[in-house]
Amino acid sequence: MLVPILEKHRSDLFEARINDITELLGHPDEEELGEQSDKIYIYYVAPGAQCAPGNPRAATNRVMLRSGATGTVTEVILPVQLQ
Repeated sequence: MLVPILEKHRSDLFEARINDITELLGHPDEEELGEQSDKIYIYYVAPGAQCAPGNPRAATNRVMLRSGATGTVTEVILPVQLQ
């Protein structure tokens, strides 16, 4: 499973370039604009209804990466309530 690997290398994700992350994990399932010029990249780590086109987003089973204006990862939120 992806989550234990990300947890093990969590510290390596900080300050990584978003371009490097997308090369490794692929295009995020969702993107959000945060405060100022922050961006939040969301990757779902378990299949579910949220993966189908047009379905509402899920608050669980996802990894969130926040990047700052420089395009580097500033925050890593590993999955919320894996089921």
